Amino acid sequence: MGNDFKKQTSTTSAKQALDYLLGHGFKVGEVRELKDVPKAYRKDILDARRRFGEYADISNTGRSITLVGPHYPSGRMVEVHVPLFEMLRHGELEQLQKITGLGF
Repeated sequence: MGNDFKKQTSTTSAKQALDYLLGHGFKVGEVRELKDVPKAYRKDILDARRRFGEYADISNTGRSITLVGPHYPSGRMVEVHVPLFEMLRHGELEQLQKITGLGF
């Protein structure tokens, strides 16, 4: 066996990534119609709606949100899903960097 496994989380928190993207011109995505709120995730979804607005594009579990903004340097619009809690998991930071063109 050996130490060939990868670290499961990054050193970047979800809050840091969210604040960074919002500071670089990304906006919270919106939906046209509200989805039904599953009972098991009601608290997380309602908390996210209070924080980001009633029509914010929040995941079905309330644990991530969709942001829309410009790719750097091309300027084309991209969508990214950003977790709202805890640390970014393995590969999420690299994926955000690849999609947005930003260096965190």
